[in-house]
Amino acid sequence: MELGVGFNTPVIIRYPFESITLQYPNARLIRINIAKDKVSEKIIDKSLFIQEDIGKVLLDIKNKI
Repeated sequence: MELGVGFNTPVIIRYPFESITLQYPNARLIRINIAKDKVSEKIIDKSLFIQEDIGKVLLDIKNKI
């Protein structure tokens, strides 16, 4: 799960997360960011992008469990 990661230093979080998702068959990437963003086409079928405020998303998850 990637929370609010931008493009300032993509080699630290963004690219490794995408690489792990691509490398491992059971890996999935959930990217949450309020900014308009996307997921690499290579892992689009193994990913979920939620364009929303992180706090709201986490609160929604908390309220459903």
